[in-house]
This record gives sequence, structure tokens and C-alpha cells, in this order.
Amino acid sequence: MRTVKRHTLPLNQTKLEKLGLVVSAYAKEKQYWLSLLQTKAYRGLIRKHRVIRDQFVKDQYQSVTGLQARMWKLALTDACETMDKYFQSRFDVVKKSIYQKPWSENQKHYAYWLLSDYPRLFSLLDDVVPVFDSKNRTQAIEHHHAKTVINFIRTSLISLLRKQPKINKTRKARSFVLDGSCYHLYQDEVTQTQYLSVMGLEAGKRIVIPLKGQQKVSGTIRIVTDDKVNYRVHVGFDVVANIMPDDAMDIEALDFGYSEVATNQHGKHYGVKLGAMLTKATDDRTDKGRKRNKLRAIANKAFIKGDAHKARNIKNNNLGQVKWKAREQDVKAGIDREINTAFNQIHSKIVVTEDLTHVFSGKDLGSKVNYRLSSWVKGSLRKRSEFKALVKGFDHKTVNAAYTSQTCPACGCVHKNNRKADKFKCTHCAFEGQADQVAAMNLVERAYDREITRYMPHGVVKQALTTRFQRSVEGKLTAGKSSTQQPDCNEQDTRHGAEKALTSAVSRKAKSTKAVSPVHHSVSESLTPNSALVDVGRF
Repeated sequence: MRTVKRHTLPLNQTKLEKLGLVVSAYAKEKQYWLSLLQTKAYRGLIRKHRVIRDQFVKDQYQSVTGLQARMWKLALTDACETMDKYFQSRFDVVKKSIYQKPWSENQKHYAYWLLSDYPRLFSLLDDVVPVFDSKNRTQAIEHHHAKTVINFIRTSLISLLRKQPKINKTRKARSFVLDGSCYHLYQDEVTQTQYLSVMGLEAGKRIVIPLKGQQKVSGTIRIVTDDKVNYRVHVGFDVVANIMPDDAMDIEALDFGYSEVATNQHGKHYGVKLGAMLTKATDDRTDKGRKRNKLRAIANKAFIKGDAHKARNIKNNNLGQVKWKAREQDVKAGIDREINTAFNQIHSKIVVTEDLTHVFSGKDLGSKVNYRLSSWVKGSLRKRSEFKALVKGFDHKTVNAAYTSQTCPACGCVHKNNRKADKFKCTHCAFEGQADQVAAMNLVERAYDREITRYMPHGVVKQALTTRFQRSVEGKLTAGKSSTQQPDCNEQDTRHGAEKALTSAVSRKAKSTKAVSPVHHSVSESLTPNSALVDVGRF
């Protein structure tokens, strides 16, 4: 689903008041349903809003806030979707914990089965244990194993419900939803202006809203405002996935960064303006915030001294939120545009990226840079990568990127001293290169690595990589002894180079590698032309 924002032309005071009343009534109605869905009788019906609707229609329910019948039903649906999204977002965290637990496959399957159905899940709070349907399982789950899973799920659910009333609450009235029966779009043939006639609180009397631009409006829409003066219409459209052309690269790996959106293995940079935009935006925000804090301190002192007039003037004229929020929105839009442009330049059948659900953590980057990174970039990268994968038609692989920027792609040595800032030099074999490209080279193998999975803890990942490196060293020692005993054999370098790693990841076929220098390697010599990788491991 793609959302297009249509802004309205300036509205007169009467229309603003009517729309404001609708926004306020809708928010209160939605809050009523959110509170109802938190009760024991209705929390199992979060995904069955039609059942709740039919029950209240049968009881001849009248909206507590004066909304017409069609609109309170939309508020009910909106509340159910809000609750469902909240629970599912929290379940993703619980599922990640389940994935990392040393449980059997049947235990994990049982845990996922409990989380997949709300009535089944909430029954645990009433000490009713659902019967596990193991018809399609090779082995039934044992009682003590099931008890372990149930205790974990129940504890997680109780913790979730304690936070629920604080989160599932309409904090600010700023939007309402309309379906196709609640509005009508028409156009003035003389001025070529489009008008949207929407349902209000009074039956039979619609509110006419003039729109900017010319575009189709259909399906369910949302009317949104930030300041009760400027309104916009959010229209959703289904996205049609494109088919990647045959001549596109097989796999592309990009390294997400700060100075640019991404860098591929050939050294090509995508979105090179990102770093300058982040630096300027954050510095401007810091400078502006410092000045506002000074004015706020002056206003507080004036209020303490009894000069309320001066304090009020400073607050109204110098500490407003309208310009501040508008500037923040402009910056965010610019960053999203730069990231979107970068992804539009990618033409590959497979794109590998790191799991971006964690928080950027680069301790060595400094608090100021970390603040810039965590401000906007992570969410935008995740959303745009998922959206572009659907629109452009490439296969998006998300992998575990732990230690990718500290692992040598030539010998497999894992050590924090391998990387110094943006430089990479292996402490074992002296392999040198650019840190982002080296990390991307390692991500190629992660995309097809069955041992290192997406949610594997970083400590377990390091242990697995260290074990592989030790085995590789032992194998080379054994091979060296064999070659000494048989001098007639042709000598070949058995080093696990980056070229072999990349070609095996792309073609999944065994290919021989050329002899390389045993002392020094460079990234440019190791990369193949049809591969690229994405990594954010340095953060």
C-alpha cells in the first residue's frame, strides 16, 4: 500500500470549526473502543471487529460522541487495527526471544502457535491451556516442555498488558477515517479545482473541501491535521510490483553509512548528500534549541519575578511549535527523498541488507554523530528498503551482520583491531581494504549461511566465526605438512579469499580461485563485477 498526501486549499473559519468537531468526536469515539477492547470480554475479538459491530448494531448503539452510524463503525475498525498493530509489534520482540531460546522445534512451534490467535493467547490469563494440535508434527510436545513455554508466554503477556493502557490511547485528536460512502469527489469545470465533499456530524450536510492538484481519490481515506488550520487527505493505493530485467545484476550489496546512504563493493556511492544534510540539520537544531533554552530561562525568571506579561510574550512569540515542526518536517522529507533516490539507482535481482530493528550503537563515533544517526535515518532506511523491494521487484534479504566489519574475508580472522575507523587491515594475513566494502563482502556469505541466522545473538556469532577460523588454520597447517612430504605436488594457495566467497554465494557452485599473494591483498582485486552487499555493522 502506498500513501499519497493531498493538501487542501485554505479553508474558511466555518469549515475549520466543523472539521475540528469531527476530528475531536472521532478521537473520543476511537478511545471508547480502545478502552472496550482492553476489557476481558472483548480483547479476544481484536481481529473480529465485524462481530463487535453486529452486536452493537443489534443493541441499537448510538455514538457516545455524536458520530453518524457509518463513522462510528469506522472508528471501531480503526481501533481494532491500532490494537492489532500494537500487539503484533510487541509479539515480534517476543518471537525474537523465542527464536534465541535453546528450545526444541516443537516448543518453538507451540509458542508461535499460541501467539497466532488472540482468544487462544488470552485464555492463558484465565489458566485455560489451549490443546496443541500436533497432527502435522512428527512428535507431540511433552508436558514439562509445554509448561515452560506457557510460563514464558504468560509472563510476556502480563508485562505487555501492563504497558498497554499507556500506549493504546488517543493522545491527540488529529485525524479521522472515511470510506467511499462517506465522501464524494467532483471537479469544477471552470476553475479545474477538485472538491471533496465529506461527511460531518450533521446528517445530510456535508463539508466541502477544496484540494490542491489533480489526482484520483478512492477507497478508504484519512483526513489529517496538525494544527487545526492546515488539513491534508491521505489516499492509499495498491502498489504494482515491477519485474526486474534479465540484464540486472544478480546480487548487490550496499553498505549503509552516514556520509552517504550506501556504498557498493565497487566503491560507488548512493545518496552522497546525506551526510551534509544530516550534519547541517542536526547542527541547526542544536543551535536553535540552545537559543530557545535561553529564552525559556528568561521567561521563567520573568514569571518568578511576577512579570507574567513578559513571560507570556516570550512564550507566544519566540517559543512556538509551528515553525519548529515545519522545519523538522522539511528536513525529514529531504532525508527521505535522498534515501529514495539512492534506492532508485539500484538495479539488482537480490539486495542484502542488515537487520535494522536494533538501535545504531557506534560508540566510537561520538555522541554527536550517534545523535544524528538515531534521529531520522534508521526508520527511513528500513521503510524504504522494504517498499522498494516490492516496487522494483528485487529479492530483499535481511541478515545478521554481527562482526562483518571485523572479519577478514580472506582468512576469516575475527578481531576488533582489524578495523580502524574506515580502514581495514587483517592482523593475521595483512588483508587490506575499505571497511565498508569488507563488511559487504562478508554479508554475501551471510545471505546463504545456514549456521548464522538472522536473530542469532552476537556472542554466538563470534563463537561460530572463531571456530571456523581455527579450523581453517589447522587445515592449512595439515596441508603444509602434506606438501612438505610430497614436494612433487603443485603448490596452490589454500587461503579462503574474498573472490571465492563471493562467487560461491552468487552461483553456489564450486569454482577454483587464482593464486594470490600470501602477504597482501586489496579489496579491488577481490571483488567480482556481479555482486554487491549492504551492511550497517559499523554502527
